[in-house]
Amino acid sequence: MKRKKEFKDQIYLVPHTHYDAIWIFTKEDYFYINIDLILKNVVDLLEKDKDYKFLIEQTYLLEEVEKRYPNLFKKIVKYVKNKRIEIADGEYLMADTMLPQGETLIREIMFGKQFVKKKFGVDVPVMWQADSFGLNAQLPQIYRKSGYKYLAFRRGCPEKKPSEFIWEGLDGTRIISHFMPLGYRAGLNLEKLDENYKKLKNVAATNHILMPSGSGVTMPQKETTEAVRNFNKKSNSRMKISTPSEFFKNIEKNIKKLPVRKGEMYSEKYSQVFPDTASSRIWLKKSLRKYENKLLSLEKFATINSLIDSYYPDELKECWKKILFLAFHDVVPGTGMDTGYGEARQDIEFLKDKLAYLLPHILKSIIKNDAKDETYGDIVVFNPLSWSVSNWVEIDLNFDKGKVFKIKGLKSEDEEIDVEVIRFSRYKDESLRSARIGFVANVPPIGYKVYKIMERAPNCERDTFIKIIGNTIKTKFFKLSFSPDTGLINVVKNNKKICEGNELIIEEEVGDLYYHRETLGIPLKTESGEGIKYGSFRVKNFWIDKSPLRRVINIEVDYYSLRWPYRLIDKLKPIMWKHKFISFKKKIIVYKDIPRIDFITSVENNHPRIRIRVKFDTDIDKSVYTCESQFGKINRKKNQYKIGSFVEKEFKVFPSLRWIDY
Repeated sequence: MKRKKEFKDQIYLVPHTHYDAIWIFTKEDYFYINIDLILKNVVDLLEKDKDYKFLIEQTYLLEEVEKRYPNLFKKIVKYVKNKRIEIADGEYLMADTMLPQGETLIREIMFGKQFVKKKFGVDVPVMWQADSFGLNAQLPQIYRKSGYKYLAFRRGCPEKKPSEFIWEGLDGTRIISHFMPLGYRAGLNLEKLDENYKKLKNVAATNHILMPSGSGVTMPQKETTEAVRNFNKKSNSRMKISTPSEFFKNIEKNIKKLPVRKGEMYSEKYSQVFPDTASSRIWLKKSLRKYENKLLSLEKFATINSLIDSYYPDELKECWKKILFLAFHDVVPGTGMDTGYGEARQDIEFLKDKLAYLLPHILKSIIKNDAKDETYGDIVVFNPLSWSVSNWVEIDLNFDKGKVFKIKGLKSEDEEIDVEVIRFSRYKDESLRSARIGFVANVPPIGYKVYKIMERAPNCERDTFIKIIGNTIKTKFFKLSFSPDTGLINVVKNNKKICEGNELIIEEEVGDLYYHRETLGIPLKTESGEGIKYGSFRVKNFWIDKSPLRRVINIEVDYYSLRWPYRLIDKLKPIMWKHKFISFKKKIIVYKDIPRIDFITSVENNHPRIRIRVKFDTDIDKSVYTCESQFGKINRKKNQYKIGSFVEKEFKVFPSLRWIDY
């Protein structure tokens, strides 16, 4: 019997292309390149070359293929079913995993996997994170519960060797993982297969080597099969055109050799994760978070409503698809060309209009069906959270002529509470035409509370206080001191300083959408006076609005690039102010009945090439702080900022999901 030849290593060459919905081209450009120029050629190559295989990532692209070219789609279905094409990743769109909320990441997977199962009749065992800017620490749980067995990723691994390991999530869930040491282009240059194989071998955990052969919007190479044959003639290792599943099944057999790693994959030691994108095109981040929250709230109450009258809005699926586009790894980080974001703005407008209609419609339906014969109120406050909430609420009201003349308080069953009338207008008979009011509502979890307007003062205990003593606002929770000259604050709780600042910092910006860069090494200017000598902040107006429920400090500040004299400023007061390029409006809101302080800063900026930040100094005396991650929390090293910069090699800028604690 002839003995089967044994090979030193088995190399899995995986032809693929990485799909971007938008980035340096428009969405339509990418459809044309990926469908007409890439996938059509892939199918042609599969028909001509029985040894060729290919990887496709995202179902957003496959949906479009089915719409435009049904016959091409049928051929892709055939090759998926006979395992010549593997769908890896399988998300609707490959999401950024650090900025969107956890439920958004799950919907990317759910929409994508449902499409794959329905159209191709297969599951997706491999999560292929080819380009997301780092991976959050709870993804092992998210991926395993979503049906993935394996993970291959390109960015953020803090250790290069071995490239295969077990990644453990915050809850202890584990997934077999592979970090791409040479990125997803390791096998792209067919003339360097041997050179790159040796590099990959040097960091591999076993004798099974994954070599991705592709890049973003890259045409299939018809000479791939011949290049593999030539490699095998010269090497005592064996290379084959393959799919990720074939590689991972063999890695799984060697699972005992793999080390365990924990924590998020957000290191720039071996690959870029672009931390400064957390603030690029900030309007995208704000819009995504706003409409994620609104859609999730709508979904909860729509589900409750469907139990009452069976109505559930079909439009929610289309709303989710708009969210999933915004969460794409080149959309929400804001790193694409300007014209590419027209699609994102359209999606934001769609969500704004659709949710503005659907949410009140569902909430009114719940009230109508739940109220029965009960007396209706004037105001209904809903709480979409799973715990009771006592928090500040503002609402705009409109009245018929002659109906309401004053608002003194609100009543809910036996509870009577104070109210603040923020602004109002009247009819000629002095009755109220409209009013914006604010109050503290205490609402049960995933529930609502009904209030009636009172035209008399409420009967309620006033055992709390809020008062101003000099330049200090005191409540039972905090003592906040402020400087009318600079607008800077100091907050004390239980006789201990918890933070100070609210300080504007203007920094030079010579970087790009991926990285903040500066040449000065110091700020242009801070409100406390640091920075270059020529410019200066100038407080224009300062006043405090008072109501029974809160105090609102208002500061208007202008920044001038030149004040004179700019030498001997300790002795000489400024006489001339020139080149006003930035105006700021600060509001600091302190509440009587809730332990909350709001810091709101509005900016009107005409200054070129700058970055503006607001700085708070805290009493953090630990080396770490805690912040929210998707479906969990994570401890991170405290950022050690120099003025205007940070130590790149030792400390990082991190995106925090919604809250931090220390």
